Amino acid sequence: MASTHLELPRSYTSRAFRDQHNLIVLGGCIAFSFAFWSPIPALVGVAGECLWLLFAPRVRAFREFVDGFDESDARLERERRFAVEAAALSPSSQQRLLALAPTLDGILDGVAAQAKASAFEKAAAGRTLGEVRRRFLAYALLSGRVASAVEEIPLSALVDEIERLRAAATAERNLETRVGLRRSLSLAERRHAQREQLVQIGRAVDQRLENAEKSVAYLGSRAAQMRSLAELEREAASLLGYIGVVSELESSLTQLLGGTVQAATLSPRA
Repeated sequence: MASTHLELPRSYTSRAFRDQHNLIVLGGCIAFSFAFWSPIPALVGVAGECLWLLFAPRVRAFREFVDGFDESDARLERERRFAVEAAALSPSSQQRLLALAPTLDGILDGVAAQAKASAFEKAAAGRTLGEVRRRFLAYALLSGRVASAVEEIPLSALVDEIERLRAAATAERNLETRVGLRRSLSLAERRHAQREQLVQIGRAVDQRLENAEKSVAYLGSRAAQMRSLAELEREAASLLGYIGVVSELESSLTQLLGGTVQAATLSPRA
């Protein structure tokens, strides 16, 4: 923690020096010194620069200005990455995702106006609310992966194969051939079980998506009663716990797809 406090003043001091208005004034003073061939304008500029660098980084308004500027750049970069990832969604998922943005923005603007919050405070709360949208995107991307995996295992063809192998194994008299058929049957049944697990993961993902949408609706219903952005952040953090994290289901899917690949590799060829 101590290192953070030491770094912040240096950061604000650097920004104070690089501020375009500061550089214009300092450059103007130096130009006047050359124009009138007098050191007085330069000395005045240097003295003013020292005062500016001494006091500006400690002024709350300047710090909020710098924080707001940096947050604006960071937000634009997050939105750019967000748009790239959202482009991979299905049209229906994109529509659901786009529907969240104006609702969340309206909630944030309404509570910020009631609380008369600063731009920096609003940006901090916006990051927390943005996490709801980011998790929805992560779940929607995962839902697409699950749907693709399910489509790669046609249910009707797999059921037909299981029935055919079961009947052939029962009718076969040759022991070695029967063992091979039983092995193929076992692998087919494993793929069927894996498909069922994929379907269950898909249902869990869909439930998380619905939870995210319900969370946004709940925040909207509570927004008018909130008097501070801190209260909004607490509510949003609580609802994020309700939505859950995508890594749990993503890990289950990765393990399951690994098992599917292994089963397909071991499956005997005709």
